[in-house]
Amino acid sequence: MAISNYTTKCMEFSKHFKGMQGVTTHQSDNEEAHYFSGTVYINNYEFVCIDQLTESKYMVYINNPSGHDNEQWVFGYYKTFARALNKATAIVGKREYPKPVETW
Repeated sequence: MAISNYTTKCMEFSKHFKGMQGVTTHQSDNEEAHYFSGTVYINNYEFVCIDQLTESKYMVYINNPSGHDNEQWVFGYYKTFARALNKATAIVGKREYPKPVETW
């Protein structure tokens, strides 16, 4: 299967943020390769991302948070897509970042 924007994960990702003011998303999924990538933008600014690292490991993070160029903040690793999505949704809902668990 090729990369798609219309898998179950992609549709669930976009549904979680639909209707939030100033929020847009981009997501893609390759189910055979166990790779999902989703980004939430607020007012066209990258705000939070989810990447699937393995079949059962997802990372919630942000690249270059405001005032922290060339850094990546990781907010957590999750065994399920649902838990990663809940974390990303909470971050977007508050419109602020929690303390990262890792900084690169």
